Amino acid sequence: MNSIKNYLPFFALALFLVACDNPVEDDHEHADVQGMVLMVGTTELVVVENGVVTGSITVQAGQQSEDFTVEWRDADGEHFHDEDLDPDLTIGHVVANEAVAEFGQHEEDDRWTFHIHGESVGTTTIELQLFNVDHVDFRTPAIPIVVTE
Repeated sequence: MNSIKNYLPFFALALFLVACDNPVEDDHEHADVQGMVLMVGTTELVVVENGVVTGSITVQAGQQSEDFTVEWRDADGEHFHDEDLDPDLTIGHVVANEAVAEFGQHEEDDRWTFHIHGESVGTTTIELQLFNVDHVDFRTPAIPIVVTE
């Protein structure tokens, strides 16, 4: 019968490995984004809170909307200031039907500013994302877009 002394080096190694930091873990501090507000100037157009969308985007066919600015929010509804967010973060998006509406950003726009171009009369949705280099840290539920005549 083997004594416990024979297994002691394996126990010590296992304890050492468990105590060490995982070298493949992401060491970046992430803002704990839980919601967002889509602003036009100082007006809240769309609010995403607790996974619920309130509001919508409306644009005319053949026209570009006003500039929208995304304000990311924490669980208490507090706004994350740009300097609190990693500089690698950008806004991502998925438009369900780009034949109806397209997402656009101008080179001179702030990283959280964008517009919607109405392509044709109809409805579609957009999912906005807090994109971190190669993955999404936060995504909204589908936000309605209505393109009118």
